[in-house]
Amino acid sequence: CSDKIIPIKIASFHDVHLGHHRTIATDVVARFHKVLDDEAEVSSWDMLVFPGDLFDRLLYLTFQYLQDVLVLFTRILKLAHKHNFIIRILEGTPGHDYKQSNLVKIVAAILDIAMGLKVDLKYVSELSIEYIDKYGITMLYVPDEWDTDVVSTYEQARELMKQRNLTQVDYCLLHGAFNYQIDSSLNPKAHSEELWSNLVRYYIFAGHVHFKSQYKNILVAGSFDRLAHGEEQPKGWLTCEIKDTGEHEIIFHENKFATIYKTLDVRGKSLEEALTFIEDECNKVPDYSHIRLFSDSRDTITEGLKTLKQKFSFIFFTIKIDKKEEVKRQKTIKLISDKFQTISLDKDNIVRVIADRLKEMPEINSEYVLQQLHKHM
Repeated sequence: CSDKIIPIKIASFHDVHLGHHRTIATDVVARFHKVLDDEAEVSSWDMLVFPGDLFDRLLYLTFQYLQDVLVLFTRILKLAHKHNFIIRILEGTPGHDYKQSNLVKIVAAILDIAMGLKVDLKYVSELSIEYIDKYGITMLYVPDEWDTDVVSTYEQARELMKQRNLTQVDYCLLHGAFNYQIDSSLNPKAHSEELWSNLVRYYIFAGHVHFKSQYKNILVAGSFDRLAHGEEQPKGWLTCEIKDTGEHEIIFHENKFATIYKTLDVRGKSLEEALTFIEDECNKVPDYSHIRLFSDSRDTITEGLKTLKQKFSFIFFTIKIDKKEEVKRQKTIKLISDKFQTISLDKDNIVRVIADRLKEMPEINSEYVLQQLHKHM
């Protein structure tokens, strides 16, 4: 990397999770359209990136809102063609994305054939480095669960850079958690923010954790919309602009229409008091909001839940019971999660994962096992 300033404006949408089972896809799509309605903003983009988990689960052709999703992709691609910005999409958690971002490539191919609209689009599902000639920058791509060992993932990234005679890349799209975001002693899959930060000259756009944060040059927008209780903080997306003067401007754009997830504490209240309080709060939120009732008695609150559901038929209610043993239970869950780590397997990573496991079993003829695996794939 040279010391030359490379002016560029990047818009980054993290963890969109289209097809989520609680936050309705058509609402997420509608809120994304509101972003695209600001053509003055969109026309200023040089690059649009999605650092993983564009999808939440495997969607079928019968998925109720698939048409809305495809219309959104079409509009994004048309705007990219009109305003000449490029698009880069990273594969996120395999159990969310399922490589479905290929759908965007299919829509782009159809637009090219039908209308001659060409877009500089790339969907990346492998650890790799790209030189983007249009802007003279290097981009490192790090999908989630690339390797069973995060240190190995880092070393492979270093090796790729070494092969290209790079001491740093300009930017990085990464999907995964960092130590500063979670308790790394309970999750060995967390990346070292210090190591990765030093690999990148400008910024890392990181997806996976749904809470907005920044550590040095690691930018985390959090999820575009609210997807669960405990996510009351603002949601949205980022723009990162490096101006020709050398000034850096990072802006968090709030999604002010994000789905409401709200917890109401009704502990210690009588049923009558609780219902009055809950009804007052429900009158303040839009339809399709999610209200969680935090109570010290399931029997008491369940008694009033039928009344609430009849009166607020377009609000989703759940109950959380305050139990003294909850803290003890959470500690048990953390201990269990420390022992058992899972990874999604597919045809692209199964050989790499098994080879990694075989290193821990010297008594097995790993060469023979891998030969047989290749033979039957």
